[in-house]
Order: sequence, then C-alpha cells, then structure tokens
Amino acid sequence: MMPSTSSGLHGEAAAMKNVEAGLLRKVKRQGEEGIVVLNFGTWSGLGWDSGFLLWVLQNDIDLLNPPAELEKRKHKLKRLVQSPNSFFMDVKCQGCFNITTVFSHSQTVVVCGNCQTVLCQPTGGRARLTEGCSFRKKGD
Repeated sequence: MMPSTSSGLHGEAAAMKNVEAGLLRKVKRQGEEGIVVLNFGTWSGLGWDSGFLLWVLQNDIDLLNPPAELEKRKHKLKRLVQSPNSFFMDVKCQGCFNITTVFSHSQTVVVCGNCQTVLCQPTGGRARLTEGCSFRKKGD
C-alpha cells in the first residue's frame, strides 16, 4: 500500500507534483518495484541547475558487479569495497610552473615552495584550488 498525500496522489505522481511545486528538493522512496531518486538541484534565474532523474530497479542491478556510477554515489563505507573519497594530486603553480603534491582534503593553506603563491584554501571538505592552477590526480 502506497502512502497517500493530502492531494490524493500516490507515490511517484505525488513526488513529481511536489518537486514541480518546489516543495521537495530530494525524494527517496524504496518499494517493491525499485528505488526512485529525484534530485532537481537548485533553482536559479535561468532555470534548474544540475538536474537529473535516476530510476534503478533493484532486479536490474548485479550485486557482485554494480555499475561504477552507482558505486561512486554511495557513502565511502557503504560501497561494495570500501574506498576513500580523498586523493593526492599534483598542482602546478600558475606563476612559476612548479609542481607541488597536495592532499584533496587538506586542512591547511598550501603555498608554492618557490614563489609563495597560495595554491589551495581549506574548506569544510575538499580544499578549493586557486583559480588558474591546474591539477591531476596521482596514482591513476
């Protein structure tokens, strides 16, 4: 039995109506037929930013070999094989083109060894690279 809403619509139709009305930003529902994830991002003056609709039926997923994009979206401890979200990267200074190794979730300001230019600023999660700095992940 699907839960009903005040408008009398059930399940996906109610979720779509609420999303269109701007009442819901993210809806997760797990039922007999599968998992529905709706995320339409944020509203800007030009329209919806980063909107997507993902519908995955549980019967269609190979549990031993899940798709990479579904594994990437999961929490780092809930993946089939636990793996961190952090990584090391080589950052090239925009002034002297010196390459410095930086941790992706660095909690301190990283400066270039030659010219003392700031390469990245810490945030609550990943470090924010300075504009103009190029980088590449290590180990791949």
